[in-house]
Amino acid sequence: MKTMTDCPGHERCESPLCPLHDDLDDCLWYPDEDVCSSRGYTKLHWLKKQKRIKRLKLSSNVGYFTAKMLSSIKAVSKSIKGIDPDGRASIDVWLGRRAPTPSP
Repeated sequence: MKTMTDCPGHERCESPLCPLHDDLDDCLWYPDEDVCSSRGYTKLHWLKKQKRIKRLKLSSNVGYFTAKMLSSIKAVSKSIKGIDPDGRASIDVWLGRRAPTPSP
């Protein structure tokens, strides 16, 4: 199993969401923070969404995201909101709001 130190850019990387992080579920990312630039992980769905959000140049005021949250995002737009770090919403509540509604 690879670890973060196996990444050739690990010494200069500032991304809080590393594909090689031992406990990725506990990592938080704000849209004004760095994104992994390793070419070996460009196909990860959550990383693609993260890069799209980063291109929007949103501030950290939109809240934070986890890899699981990023994976659940269907479309990225300027209106996207993460979780307010000062609020009471949990990741499960955030994900529940995006769950597809069952068809009758």
